Amino acid sequence: MRIVTVATDPRGSFDKIINNKFNAHVDVLGWGQKWTGYKMKGELMLKYLEDLDENEIVVYIDGFDSLINRDPSEVEEIFKKMNVKILTSGEPCNFTHKLNGWNCKGKVHANAGMYMGYAKYVKELLMKIMSSKCQDDQFLLNKYYEDFEIDGNNIIFENFLAKSIDENTKSKAFFVSFPFTYTFDRLVIRGVKEYSQFMFTELVVVFILSAWLVPGKYKMIPITSFVLWYLYIDKGCIFL
Repeated sequence: MRIVTVATDPRGSFDKIINNKFNAHVDVLGWGQKWTGYKMKGELMLKYLEDLDENEIVVYIDGFDSLINRDPSEVEEIFKKMNVKILTSGEPCNFTHKLNGWNCKGKVHANAGMYMGYAKYVKELLMKIMSSKCQDDQFLLNKYYEDFEIDGNNIIFENFLAKSIDENTKSKAFFVSFPFTYTFDRLVIRGVKEYSQFMFTELVVVFILSAWLVPGKYKMIPITSFVLWYLYIDKGCIFL
């Protein structure tokens, strides 16, 4: 079994992942390279998987907001007993996700920050994801929900709705992640540039109402704001 992550620099929890207390080796992809977007993870993973046996089990964890919480030496055996090809971590699926076309399994959807599977099937899924013009790997992962199972019982993976990474979080999962950690990059770059496209319809309605409601001399404010927002955001996933 291989544990792998993508990290271009030592931000967030990277050092804790690499220097984990279980002495588990973690392969690092992309170190020192320029970050080009979230599809970069898929490109690096596909290249990595080319050199592995198709039956090798690969565990991917986010390089900046994840932690190895328990000794992962038992993970391979537990995964094999689950009799699945790919297992992803999950997070709550809310009304906004469903409204914007996310596929929810029960009350959860897949989180692309942590997953594992046999190299053959992970490669097949990543190739599907990489064929799209959309740059959001999590949105695309959830389009192919029939190709994987979600760890809804948090046996191997668990995500936390936390403001910061907490090493003392009580969890029985082997790998934990804090994908909602508040940082400038997450709030501005991901929150606005990459994620606001998934609320495109709702935000357009807000801009239209704002332009209609504000006094005449101020109407250019919401109109200009809309134009700047539209030019700034990633629009690759809007019409999929």
